[in-house]
Amino acid sequence: MVYLHESESTNGIVCMVRRAKSSRLRCMILAMTLLMPGIGCIDLPSAIAKETFKDEAGRVIYTVDDDGVVTMFESSPGIDFTLSVTRGTREEMQPKVTEIIPSSIPAGTTPILKIKGKNLVGVTVKLSRSGIELGPYAGKPTSIEIPVKVASNMEPGEVVLRITTPIGNTETSLRVTELQLGSIVPSRGRGRCGIGWILHRCRSLIERRHTEG
Repeated sequence: MVYLHESESTNGIVCMVRRAKSSRLRCMILAMTLLMPGIGCIDLPSAIAKETFKDEAGRVIYTVDDDGVVTMFESSPGIDFTLSVTRGTREEMQPKVTEIIPSSIPAGTTPILKIKGKNLVGVTVKLSRSGIELGPYAGKPTSIEIPVKVASNMEPGEVVLRITTPIGNTETSLRVTELQLGSIVPSRGRGRCGIGWILHRCRSLIERRHTEG
């Protein structure tokens, strides 16, 4: 069966691409996508896809063809330029997590959380508990880096992270530990009334008494 896909470019020209089940046609079009990214006239990944998933910027991140083969596209940040293409079955292209660094985070800290794994393009991360604020992040094929801010009053314990892409989901976890004295550094411009300054001051007094005693 032959389908027609229409794509209108910015200059108003309408192009039509024949879509068939021929694997040779798919390979040719994928090769053109890599060699000539963002050519404008034809949405090449969508032209051969039964399902198409795009990111917030409108760039194609996953396609699924008639045979169920999933293609994952990694694009350069800020511009529509394809960096890598990975293909596999839906089962093979499920997101996977192999490591999370650090695996434990003290309350009141703001580390960078790094998640390593596979098929992490277009990922979203949801937490099982409140008290952790996630900064902006973008998934790469094998890693995600997320700035996090852990509330100083968050109770210690396990936090489950649900990792989701358009193709599937998986879970991993980290542990929040107790607030460590001195782990909060007072912020500039907040004066001497915040909990950070109070803890910092208490630590200084304790160290001074220990030295004098």
